[in-house]
Amino acid sequence: MKFTTVLLVLAMVYPAATPIRSQDLPSDHSQWQTTVFRQAYRHLASAEEWAVLDTLSAGQLPGYVGLFWKRRDPTPTTEVNEFKDQFHDRVQWAATWFRWGNVDGPAWDIRGDVWIKYGEPDARGPIVARNERFAGPVAGPVVDFLGEQEVWQYFRENLRMQFQIDRGRMEHVPYIDLSLQEQPLGRYYDDRYDIHVSPVLYDPAPGVQHLDVALNAYPFRRVDGRYDLYVATSARMDRLARSTGYRKSELEYTVHVVAFATDLTEVWRDSVRVRRTLEGRHKGELIAHQWATELPSGLYIVGIEIAAASGRKHAAARRERWLVPYVESAELDLSPLVIAADVRDAEPAQGAFTRNRKTITPLPGGVVKKGQDVAFYHEVYNLRPDEWGTGQYRVEYTLHDLRNNDRRLLRSEDLIALEPDTYQSGRIPGDQLRKGEYILEVRTHDLVAGATKTALADFRVD
Repeated sequence: MKFTTVLLVLAMVYPAATPIRSQDLPSDHSQWQTTVFRQAYRHLASAEEWAVLDTLSAGQLPGYVGLFWKRRDPTPTTEVNEFKDQFHDRVQWAATWFRWGNVDGPAWDIRGDVWIKYGEPDARGPIVARNERFAGPVAGPVVDFLGEQEVWQYFRENLRMQFQIDRGRMEHVPYIDLSLQEQPLGRYYDDRYDIHVSPVLYDPAPGVQHLDVALNAYPFRRVDGRYDLYVATSARMDRLARSTGYRKSELEYTVHVVAFATDLTEVWRDSVRVRRTLEGRHKGELIAHQWATELPSGLYIVGIEIAAASGRKHAAARRERWLVPYVESAELDLSPLVIAADVRDAEPAQGAFTRNRKTITPLPGGVVKKGQDVAFYHEVYNLRPDEWGTGQYRVEYTLHDLRNNDRRLLRSEDLIALEPDTYQSGRIPGDQLRKGEYILEVRTHDLVAGATKTALADFRVD
């Protein structure tokens, strides 16, 4: 007996529509039904975040959810969180159109999970599926219809999803597709939901191009227990500039920087507006900005946003930084190891990033050109004085070549410091660096206290 399966697919593009809802989901996600909240947030939360969300009480949940979204705000310097709004709309759609009939089961079927992760499909349509069984040359084919099916296609992700109602429930039908094998979307079994997904995809507003932006924040301790916090950012100039003629372009954009404390209160904000006419081509060149502020110890979320004047190009980034309280009795301690384009003696017109009479030009992206020197700077705190009141320490610099699985000792020297706090700076000649990825390791030994601390920083040579 010969069996042949024939699938006839009718794919059509569904226009965007607003569903008629019996009840909208509350804007405060902590007020969502438990089933809806858990099924939706498992698409987005990391394992560490989910471990917290899974144990918080009802009173603790709103504060943590607020921080959860502040970390994911694509425009952290504005009040609107576009990612959260998009996620809310997708969950609302899933809960409206794909809701599960059993109150004890999931809040929606597998189609709702795909909708939350990828949004509205580019093409969506029903499938007419049948199975032809050939009993013999005389009898001809016998057709069995397999039930209702549909297919969704996402062209940008090269993704094709196929669904089928099986015994009253909607299931994902395995389909030979590399993108599905790399990103399994889960299934139902035994009335329990098992899902493994990569993070929800955020779609920018139509016509808006996302730009790459590098951001870093460098905290340095002060003797009064507070911190000098330096913020540096960079972005590709040629992606922000707008051509206005032969070898001529206009560069007009605004940069906002903001810092939030753990309770989401804003503790610092600054901005700058740039407008310049450029001559010549600037492929590969970077725009760079630096800021300096002073903050007490704590955990801060630093956000940066670059917006072109046209409103069609946008970049944003955020970074969390712990500022550890200063303790006089603490043992040897180190500042961050700063990878820089240049470290030189400070000139009278000092820049935003000046420490110990050194002007530092950081590389927040950690990318240098082949042949370019790599400079570095770091500070050492709490050296224990000897009987003459001086600190004795040894620094060792080791360069790890990740691509070639190699390492080499750059320098090791014993030094004396007249104060318990001191600093080190230097550079790696560009002719000693091949293309690849590197980690610079600095080990500092307090020879009086017998304590050792290590600081690391990574960079790439292109």
